[in-house]
Amino acid sequence: SNITTPRLGRRDGQQKDEPFAWDAREFLRQKCIGQHVLFSVESSHPASGRDFGSVSLSDGTDLSSLMVTAGWARVKTVAAADMTPEIEALAGLERTAQEKGLGLWTKNANAISCAIREIPATDKLDATEFVESLGKQPQNAIVESFLDGGKCRIILVPSHHSLLLLLSGIQAPGIKREADGQEVAQPFAREARFFSESRLLNRDVQVILEGVDKYGNFFGTILHPGGRLSEELAKGGLAKVAEWSIGFATYADEIREAERAAKKQQLRMWKGYQAPANASVAVSGKDFQGKVLEIATGDTLIVLDSATSEPRKVSMSSIRTPRLGNTKRGEKPEPCAYECKELLRSKIIGRRVRVLVEYARPIGQEQREFCSIFDGKSNLAELLVEQGYATVVKHRHDDERSANYDALVVAEQKAIQAGKGLHAKEPPAIRHINDFSIPHTAAKAKSLLPFFQRSGRVKGVCEYVMNGARVKVFIPKESCVVTLALQSLRVESASRPGGAPGSPFGDAALSFTREKVFQHDVEVHVEDCDKNGVFLGDVYFGKGKSLAESLLEEGLAFIAGYCENQVLKACERDARNAKRRVWENYDEAAAAA
Repeated sequence: SNITTPRLGRRDGQQKDEPFAWDAREFLRQKCIGQHVLFSVESSHPASGRDFGSVSLSDGTDLSSLMVTAGWARVKTVAAADMTPEIEALAGLERTAQEKGLGLWTKNANAISCAIREIPATDKLDATEFVESLGKQPQNAIVESFLDGGKCRIILVPSHHSLLLLLSGIQAPGIKREADGQEVAQPFAREARFFSESRLLNRDVQVILEGVDKYGNFFGTILHPGGRLSEELAKGGLAKVAEWSIGFATYADEIREAERAAKKQQLRMWKGYQAPANASVAVSGKDFQGKVLEIATGDTLIVLDSATSEPRKVSMSSIRTPRLGNTKRGEKPEPCAYECKELLRSKIIGRRVRVLVEYARPIGQEQREFCSIFDGKSNLAELLVEQGYATVVKHRHDDERSANYDALVVAEQKAIQAGKGLHAKEPPAIRHINDFSIPHTAAKAKSLLPFFQRSGRVKGVCEYVMNGARVKVFIPKESCVVTLALQSLRVESASRPGGAPGSPFGDAALSFTREKVFQHDVEVHVEDCDKNGVFLGDVYFGKGKSLAESLLEEGLAFIAGYCENQVLKACERDARNAKRRVWENYDEAAAAA
């Protein structure tokens, strides 16, 4: 009561502050915010409903007297009949402040020139450019008000930008104000707002501005010595993870962990929460390292576990890649399917990778493991998303997801902005490949024989291993797949899924060939083509090693029929003399007889 202070201007900058309004407000804020006070109502204004009275700090300091003494308030002029001892005391304090030139009464020219702050016009602010200019560095700010637990208005200092800030990565229950001024609140909305207000309203904080959505809304994180507000709200069950903004959040993993803890304890909005029966199941403690044996699809690999020597089928968490299609079922490949699989194949086939198992989900009859797979420090899922060859799965709120989900979302946004892969205005044309390895294509296959004979060694990729001595090879130069059998070699029969068991050495030959050439870059040298369109020759892998020679050296194959190649004969002879594999029971005397 009994004092007036300069009025602040509009936050949009269209109406300026009265001189020293900001300084007076800041003086009072710093003196009393967070302090216990004693107040008494002395009068009320009927029209506005505003109460007037006295407020004092816990040590008895009267705030009206404090403001007048510091020169940040004027004493109201009253008629002589209305003069009271309290008003007379305030008037005396005001005269002293005037004599000393304090606050509003200063004679300092520099202070007077800075008495009215410059409020930037927010309607002319380029939100995206403004956020980028700050570089995600913490900015000093004052929290002015909370619309709900996760949405507030802040003032950046010293620039005095007034911004509506949404906390990145969370959504608190909303509060809607009706036309009549009444508030309609969702469950726990008022509790969430009180939680935020009681800790941060009118407090000095630091804010990281992290992003802007398509509507120009600012998203960020509020830092405070007591903790990060977004995490504390999620931890207390007063907010949930918001997928549309979690990609902005600097501390996304911590927010998700806070929400998981609230769910587990069934706090507030999670009371009675039970995860859906068909939701993915979190898996931990099953991380492993191993060698990549096969790229099954653009997001699924077969990895040989180094610890158990058992192959494991794993899929990449939280991404979807284009489907390869199925020729036998008449299914065409989706755009970028070939490019996606080829990028993975060329990068990691035969290499050691680190697999972090994150969750499991039923796929058909199997419980598939979904993982983050790393080649060194490179996350393969993120690589595919960055190149536009994969999209990020929009999980249900209850689903487990990649530990690197937020990095995937950011990578996808970059790919979309750059128009890469699937996000291009015109996605790459579907690659057409002629398959000359299937029945009824023998004539077309034979037409390639002159090309092979003229070219010598031709580069290709082994697409399939039929047995230890017969493979299918993709020839990029001709965009075709052909069958190639190692000339003059035979291997014992291998086991077939659901069929009769094969010879142990046939299975060993199949495994050997798969390990050496399956999905690897190879070179083929063709000598001839049989009546069924099967090319006869040799396959070279690694640094030019002959597959035919390798099989013979290991004792996994033998020469059948006439062979002029003296090197192959020498390899077979060495294996036979050493009694390796197929030769372990060989009796030279019996064979000669």
